[in-house]
Amino acid sequence: MRLFVAELLAHQKAGAIKYDQAQLDISDEMDVEADRACYRADREKDLVLSATNGIDAVMTQHGLDALLFPGSGGAAIAAKPGYPTVIVPFGVVKAAAGR
Repeated sequence: MRLFVAELLAHQKAGAIKYDQAQLDISDEMDVEADRACYRADREKDLVLSATNGIDAVMTQHGLDALLFPGSGGAAIAAKPGYPTVIVPFGVVKAAAGR
């Protein structure tokens, strides 16, 4: 894994990677073993906020079967605890003349 990140960084420095370079730099600086406890604490907090005290609480309190979000923003919230999402495209198209 370390070699793969080093190769990506080399491509980045050569200008081949145009987007999210900061994420790549951060990933190279991470020490997975040293950061494991912090990751687990952050992950637990995500689950409590997004599931237990978030989606689960709203669904139970209001007797809901589904939640509807404007746009795709709700997908990120549902993804944290691993809940499925369905994104339905919506738009208005002007009908052609004579139809």
